[in-house]
Amino acid sequence: MRVAFSFDDIADNQDLKEKLSGKFSSLDKFLTHVPPDLQQVNVRVTKGSRWGYAVAASMPLPKREVVAEAEDKDLLTAVDLIVNKLSAELRKRWEKLRARRG
Repeated sequence: MRVAFSFDDIADNQDLKEKLSGKFSSLDKFLTHVPPDLQQVNVRVTKGSRWGYAVAASMPLPKREVVAEAEDKDLLTAVDLIVNKLSAELRKRWEKLRARRG
């Protein structure tokens, strides 16, 4: 899966990108029915002065876009919340697809 990052008020470095990409790699198991060229997640990370970090992620999938947002004082915690929300939504879609097939 490709992960495209957009950072606001944060210096983007390769170590941070690799760490965040590793967290999103757990979503691959839900995307077996999606063509490889469509397996992409767009992540926007924003740093606020009072509330910490805001992370928004969107996955443009066939027939429907999956979107999640979270805020937390810690960047990695906010990313974990996003991954949990995305995996729950993808799990629902995957189970519906399995129910239709069989």
